[in-house]
Amino acid sequence: MRSGWRRVLWLSAGCIGVKEAFEWLVLAGNSADALKDSSQQKFHETVRRYDEVIRSRGGKTALYMTHAYVSPHKRASSQNIGKVVNMFDTVGRDVGVKVIPVGLAFELSYQRKPDLRLHDDHDGSHPSLVGTYLAAAVVYASLYGENPVGNTYSYRGKVPADVVLHLQQVAWDTVVNRSKP
Repeated sequence: MRSGWRRVLWLSAGCIGVKEAFEWLVLAGNSADALKDSSQQKFHETVRRYDEVIRSRGGKTALYMTHAYVSPHKRASSQNIGKVVNMFDTVGRDVGVKVIPVGLAFELSYQRKPDLRLHDDHDGSHPSLVGTYLAAAVVYASLYGENPVGNTYSYRGKVPADVVLHLQQVAWDTVVNRSKP
């Protein structure tokens, strides 16, 4: 999320080819935002400012909880996911916006299927094709409140059926478990 953006005209209906106002705007930072107090504070302030504008235009804000770094990333640490979850939950609660728990879904998937690579092997930061699929299923379940299990989309057959089912179930389990009191 670029905190330097000052112009938010794109939020107005019709400005980027969308005739109606946005219902949801999903904001995301990056996995490093949670690792330092200064970047956490900047993320918090930026979300607050953007949310004010989004609400003033009739939209709702959601935060895309990033996944934590994994090996071979130089900043990979088992402590990172706790920092990511804490930052997104704190900002979501303080600002009053929905948190889409993608990072938690990655963790749950790795617990259930440790050999399924959700991150690209070359950097341990960016999602692989199946990581992107999982993230999309979590976004869908979070914003629409619908179970993605049974959706037949498989990225033109590139994601095997058993992996699709696993990812969909992880997405749903993550979202449902987050909504329990």
